[in-house]
Amino acid sequence: MTLGASGTRRPSSLCVPFTVVLVLAACGSVTPSTAAPTSSAPATVPTLMVPNGCNSMHDCTVSEGDAWLESFMPRIMDSDAYRDGGVIFITFDEDGGGDDTRVATLVVSEGATPGLASDRDYTHYSLLRTVQELLGLPCLAESCNAEPMNDLLEDVGSD
Repeated sequence: MTLGASGTRRPSSLCVPFTVVLVLAACGSVTPSTAAPTSSAPATVPTLMVPNGCNSMHDCTVSEGDAWLESFMPRIMDSDAYRDGGVIFITFDEDGGGDDTRVATLVVSEGATPGLASDRDYTHYSLLRTVQELLGLPCLAESCNAEPMNDLLEDVGSD
């Protein structure tokens, strides 16, 4: 764990397959982001990737975070999991501190329309609801009341 600028504790850069949530004994599946993803990763296992404080732009400049993302994204996009209908969500957990809180979320998929932007107001619960629906899972708590980001995924999964 690293100590963030706000004094909150957050994980260092890591990748966590969602199956870890279901099986505590699978804690050995938590790996540093330098070890994942690989082209042999199972296409059916969603993975949560949390960059470290510098790569997430919390503790370093935007250009340093951009450089990390530019070097890391090809590893994901070259994986079998992504090429077999995968979707990448890149989201931020805060904005610049303005009164009108807005955070950027990017949806990257070979089936998504490039440059498409939504005029809808989404929340982090909307992202959770979207992922749950893509995986065929029931909604959890507040995500049950959230609107999924379907307008950004119109072409994902269609042939």
